[in-house]
Amino acid sequence: MKLLALLLMLTLAPTAVVAQGMEVPTGSHVPRPKPADPDENKRGALEASRVLHDFARCVVLQSPERAHAFLALPYDVRETNRAAQRLATNDCLRWGNLRFSVSLFRGALYSQLYAHDFAVAAPVVGEAAEPMLITQGTERMEKGRAATVLFLREFADCVVRTDGAAVRQLLLSEFASKEEGEWFAALRPSLSACLPQEAKFRFTTIVLRGYLAEMAYRRAVQDSAGVQSASVGN
Repeated sequence: MKLLALLLMLTLAPTAVVAQGMEVPTGSHVPRPKPADPDENKRGALEASRVLHDFARCVVLQSPERAHAFLALPYDVRETNRAAQRLATNDCLRWGNLRFSVSLFRGALYSQLYAHDFAVAAPVVGEAAEPMLITQGTERMEKGRAATVLFLREFADCVVRTDGAAVRQLLLSEFASKEEGEWFAALRPSLSACLPQEAKFRFTTIVLRGYLAEMAYRRAVQDSAGVQSASVGN
């Protein structure tokens, strides 16, 4: 009986250590990032966005450096579009072709980077925190498009400073899940408080999650660097 239990433990052990977002291909013992797997029975924006988020998770797990390099590029310029095409490899897509909005892809990458880098803990952001610089990467954009990006960044940063704990839980939830919907509902008071009365912008939760992820991630990186610098100084 003890021998049987030991054999079962040895048989099951390899699958027990495969991290979320990873898989072990047939005939291999080495985990790899799980490619996005489109559901051929589903169509529409929600399924496309789910595939994009799964694709972004695979890119981040495969090479966080490539994700950071892409996000450092300016918005809406040729080199950014070419870089996005280079990232769209078959390694992270089970089948089919992937076409996506660069703006939505940026949001998906920030969302996955936050979950990857700050899954255990992140610096607490309070309302007293200074607003973030929001203009980087928009200098070469068309004016109207730049104004939209700047508005959404400023709005998202306000929400992060107002209720960073709820934003964190939202970003750690699975995309388009029941839990995500519950955290969006919890954020409604902060979303209303941060939205200027005269604002006429309309945006989906897909877009909003992306901008919340961007500002939460950038703040977490900035604040983590500040904590490390203070520790070295002491």
